[in-house]
Amino acid sequence: MNRKLWSTIVMAFLLLALGSFYASSLKRNTSEVSGFHPIRDDSLAHRFAPGLISEGLGPDKLLYRMSRSSEGYIHIAYFFVWPFERNDAPGMGAFLSRMFYTGGLSLQSILFGPGDVEVITLVLDQAADPEKYRVRSLHFETARNYDPSRFGVDHQPMDFHFAGPEKDHTQTSRESPGAAQDPETVRGNEQSRASIHSTSPDELIFEVMSWNHMFRWIRDLDPENRNSEILRLKPAYFSQEDWQYYRMFKPVESVLTRNRAHPEFSREIAEPITL
Repeated sequence: MNRKLWSTIVMAFLLLALGSFYASSLKRNTSEVSGFHPIRDDSLAHRFAPGLISEGLGPDKLLYRMSRSSEGYIHIAYFFVWPFERNDAPGMGAFLSRMFYTGGLSLQSILFGPGDVEVITLVLDQAADPEKYRVRSLHFETARNYDPSRFGVDHQPMDFHFAGPEKDHTQTSRESPGAAQDPETVRGNEQSRASIHSTSPDELIFEVMSWNHMFRWIRDLDPENRNSEILRLKPAYFSQEDWQYYRMFKPVESVLTRNRAHPEFSREIAEPITL
């Protein structure tokens, strides 16, 4: 077998293997969401907007989408938007991240889209008083075993469910269903029982704990420093134009393009009306 024929066979095999790998990575998504009705209420979104504490560059905008579930709960997704993300820590892993992921080849923008968009989701209800809302549950992603010298960051979804002011709530990680975790130990693998009765809008304060803008919920911030340290942005409704610009949703995901983090209800846009 001559060299030219052998090279052609090898190239054909590699192309077939790459094509098969790409095809196996395809995932089709639907923009149709059942059980939700998209709504818009700028006043309510502003009332419950989370505050941030960040040592580095803070987000330059806060966008939201809102929907009412068939059970009558109000779901609000708050999207914090940064112009970029970059790991400036020392170490080979951080250097490779800057070279290939956030800079250089810019794999992050190829996979997800421009800038960095991270989400915190609240679920509200009016069980006690039809004129008032309370937080029923809280959802966000934190960094598990965070080490800035590494190439990447392990995302750990966190879910807080509040039964009401008369009962305790449970905090669980989706990686460990049913396990309650103390907010102070969520950065590692330590786990302990959480015993917090409820939360209010003033307690929705989050620390930006990693270079890729993962969150840690802070409940014991010194009241004297509370206002000076917290970044509070006025939320604006997440327009369809911005939604497409940031490439939040991809009808077809692959190894080369991925959805940005968002709850499914936020895929539907509301008319500019209030509740």
